[in-house]
Amino acid sequence: MSRSRLRKNSSLAEGSRLKAEGVPQCSTTRRRSLEPLAFSLQPTRVFQQPARRRGSLLIVTLWLVAVLSMLSIAISQRMAMELRLTRYQLAHARAQALARGGVRYAMALLAADQSDAASPADWLGEAWAFNPDADRRPSNGAKVDPTVIRLDIPEGDRPATGDEAAASTSTVELRLVDEERKLDINRLTDPVYSELLSRLIGPREAVDRLLDYVDADDQPLPDGLEKQDSPPYVAKNAPIVRLEEVRHIPGLFEASSQGLWARLSQGTSPYLTSTSRVNINTAPREVLEAVFGNPQMAEAVLAFRWDPGDGDPRGGNHFVGLSGDVQIVGTDTGIRDLLSPLMTGPLGNILGVQSQRFVIEAVTRLASPAVEYHLEAVIERDQQAGGHVILAWQQS
Repeated sequence: MSRSRLRKNSSLAEGSRLKAEGVPQCSTTRRRSLEPLAFSLQPTRVFQQPARRRGSLLIVTLWLVAVLSMLSIAISQRMAMELRLTRYQLAHARAQALARGGVRYAMALLAADQSDAASPADWLGEAWAFNPDADRRPSNGAKVDPTVIRLDIPEGDRPATGDEAAASTSTVELRLVDEERKLDINRLTDPVYSELLSRLIGPREAVDRLLDYVDADDQPLPDGLEKQDSPPYVAKNAPIVRLEEVRHIPGLFEASSQGLWARLSQGTSPYLTSTSRVNINTAPREVLEAVFGNPQMAEAVLAFRWDPGDGDPRGGNHFVGLSGDVQIVGTDTGIRDLLSPLMTGPLGNILGVQSQRFVIEAVTRLASPAVEYHLEAVIERDQQAGGHVILAWQQS
């Protein structure tokens, strides 16, 4: 039987069944047109992602969120650091400017003292050496150094007054030290002056090593040192520019020279000249003992200088002239009779009453942010111009 006949018979059978069931008949064309609609009404299967793929997408998303969070935190920290660095840079610039201003203030004090014809001598009771407000400044029980001039700088542009000055967050501390209170370390080659330095320095080995360092020849002294191989060292054979140079001299600060650096830093200076004289009004005890070679004479000078006299805590006695008869201001304690005979000898060319070179130390402290700035200037009075010349400048 052919396929077309089989298809026809099945169609007839299907029609008979539908007729028996009471289903309305329709043409073959109509039935065929409904077949695609019937197929389209069948439920479709929705494609669903596997659970493993959904979990991996969540992990990737969390990683991206974590990376972006860390990146934002790093940027925030970097910006905060940049802000702090900017604050410190501004505070450092402010501290530097205040320290330089403090140096200029100290130079103004020296200029005012230089123009005072009524006081030709330099002594420790003058404004550049003594702070008259030290005893009136609150110190919270701490000892106040009267040789330090403290300037309180308010945060704004208004001047500090009363309690506001004490609560100021910016301070400038100044200390002026005349170099003529010391001995010239570069005059070790002078036989007369070398004896004075030897009394101050102490051990002969230290004196010879310092002398070999500054003299012009290459011949070592008995206890000196011109050069060595280990560790490598060659003496400078030239004047000392900064006192810190002597720290590099091998064997200078041995156990036998305990306290040598303190004696050198407080009693010697590399900034003096061959014509400089030791100021008898400002020299400390160690220098006076080295100059006189007599502790009793040094004690007599110190006792005269600090005699309370009229009750001034600074001491009002000082020398105003040493040539010829010794001239003083204050109560005569018999020092003229002791000193006048000595001034006719070599000490007449070593001692004086004036100072020309000064070291100004300025320290600036800011509270917020905490910044401390140090500046040191070496100046010389210009007698002709009435001003000052800056010889050296160091800041840190």
